[in-house]
Amino acid sequence: MNDTQRANCICTLRNIYKAIGECEQQLIQEFGLNLNEAMTLCTLNNQSLCASEIAEAAGMQCSQTSKVIKSLEDKGLLERQLGKSDKRNMFFVLTETGDKVQKQITQHQLCVPEILKQFI
Repeated sequence: MNDTQRANCICTLRNIYKAIGECEQQLIQEFGLNLNEAMTLCTLNNQSLCASEIAEAAGMQCSQTSKVIKSLEDKGLLERQLGKSDKRNMFFVLTETGDKVQKQITQHQLCVPEILKQFI
């Protein structure tokens, strides 16, 4: 890759990053959730996962996942459950409200910027 191609790549990545930011602003305005919170709700759709599974599925770092989980708990959208066979394990599930919000998010028509349409 030459210098021009590298510069074009970086500019394209910047444009993608900005477009993702625009989508996140829509989520914040419509649902009061940032992108990581919305992705976590979608990840937990009808299942119980531990924090590391959420992190892997949503593509987040563990420390970031902990903050997102705490925020969603504070908003009443998910709750903790102890493992059935091992009480040391902690799993997370959507609350009834969290399930409703998750369904609203998946049914909502986000205005997707043109640069992102090829990825959706």
